[in-house]
Amino acid sequence: MGTGSAEGELVGLNLFHGMYVVGLALGLEEITTSLYQALERGALTFASVFLFFSILLLIVRFFWSTGNIRRAWMRDAHPNPKFYILVHLPALLIQGSLVLFVCLAYAKYLSGAVSGTHVVVWFIVATSWNIFWLLLLTKGKVSQPPEYLWAKNNVILVLVGIGILAIGAAMRDYQAMFIIAFSLASLVSSAIDLAASGEEYLATLGC
Repeated sequence: MGTGSAEGELVGLNLFHGMYVVGLALGLEEITTSLYQALERGALTFASVFLFFSILLLIVRFFWSTGNIRRAWMRDAHPNPKFYILVHLPALLIQGSLVLFVCLAYAKYLSGAVSGTHVVVWFIVATSWNIFWLLLLTKGKVSQPPEYLWAKNNVILVLVGIGILAIGAAMRDYQAMFIIAFSLASLVSSAIDLAASGEEYLATLGC
């Protein structure tokens, strides 16, 4: 299958990209509205601000996930359209839903309904799903950029996050400190990701 033919068959991907972006936009609205309301109440903390920026960069990074499908299709010598429709497109929407769950959890955290740990758990779940999906997209072979960098960064962040949660569970009086620690780890991970993959992101613009 030639490149031109493959590109033609992926026109419908733009529809799923639009659905995916709507989910991310709803999540962005949720966290910014919650942050503003907390600011108005004078209830902002360092932990909540750091966590906000870590979620914001997660949204920025995952915005380009539709391009993962396009790139996998172009690399696949014999792409199976049914597999992409039945597996990869739902996987994309699941990822968008998980990011929205992170944002909703953050809103509940700022309202005092849940702890910051609740947000971190959803953050780790969303990142873990991305790792699984990257492995699925590359058939377990993430040896080439940019997938290798993304998978490696995500694995490190998940392991760090699990470690922070484990230590935080034993030291409940220092929850804010562990939320800040996870947020900083996430910000570093996202900064590395965006700096190293900027050219790829700008070339595809999420499509």
